[in-house]
Amino acid sequence: AVRVPSDGQTPIGAVEFTLANGVRMPAIGFGTWKLEGEACYKAVRWALELGVRHIDTAEAYGNEADVGRAVADSGVPRDQLFIATKSTSVALGMAGPSYLQAIFAGQLQALRTEYVDVYMLHAAGLKAEELQAVWREMEALHEAGRIRALGVSNFGVADLEELWAIAKHKPVYL
Repeated sequence: AVRVPSDGQTPIGAVEFTLANGVRMPAIGFGTWKLEGEACYKAVRWALELGVRHIDTAEAYGNEADVGRAVADSGVPRDQLFIATKSTSVALGMAGPSYLQAIFAGQLQALRTEYVDVYMLHAAGLKAEELQAVWREMEALHEAGRIRALGVSNFGVADLEELWAIAKHKPVYL
């Protein structure tokens, strides 16, 4: 059981969960879907000023550069942040598995960071060999320290079972 402080004194960024691989994740996150440009930048800055330390974005949101600029300008040390992002184009088959590492490198550059805390497949769409090829690429980035934890978004039970059967490093963020 997870105990969540209710004393009104605990900063929101201090309430955390431990993922199955031991990575600590702030319980309160700020999602950036539908935020663009200066509105995204300001919203992320305000969230960080209020003590939020978990920021969620995605390749498909088109705002990773705005998130990265807000994080960089906030002055919050990187090791105090939890950044989650997602692979969309590869996950949905719009780009082949061999493009994942290049797309991920672009995401890191936009986010102005050397690593992300969670990297997810944004949706189920790949099957069999393609799923295995993409997950192997993600596992390689995880093993290289560029991704602290692997995850998935918008996966059904059958999709999770298929991934679970082939994954060396299981998704810990669902």
